[in-house]
Amino acid sequence: MVARFIGVPPEASRLRKSSEQIMKGVVMDSTPEEKKSAVANPREALIAILDEARKSLSNGSGGADGNGEPAERIYNVREAGEFLRYKSSYIYELVKRGDLAAIRHGKYITIREGAIRDFISRNERRGE
Repeated sequence: MVARFIGVPPEASRLRKSSEQIMKGVVMDSTPEEKKSAVANPREALIAILDEARKSLSNGSGGADGNGEPAERIYNVREAGEFLRYKSSYIYELVKRGDLAAIRHGKYITIREGAIRDFISRNERRGE
C-alpha cells in the first residue's frame, strides 16, 4: 500500500528538525578539526542523521496520539483481508458474527490493528 500525504507528513518535519540539530551539533559545537571533518566527510554526517532518525522512530516518538506511543493502524476490509490472507467477503462475515471487532460508520467498516491481533490470538492453535 502506498501512503499518500497532502503536504508534508509530521514525521518529515520532525526528522528535518532533528537532522538540523545534529548538523548544528557537529558544526557549531565542534573544534575546527571536527568541523573540517564534518564538511569533508558528508557521508558520516548523513549516517549520524539517519541513525538519529532511526532511534527517534524506534522509540515510539513518532506517534500521532501525543503520549509517545505509536498510533494504532486502522484497516479497511480489503486491507484486513490482505493482512489475514482472507477474502473480503469472509472479513464481512467475521464482523457480522462478532468474531472480529470493527468500527461501523454508515456503510463503512474499519478494523483496528489491535482487533486483528486479538482475533489472531483467540484463534491461534498450537499442536492440537
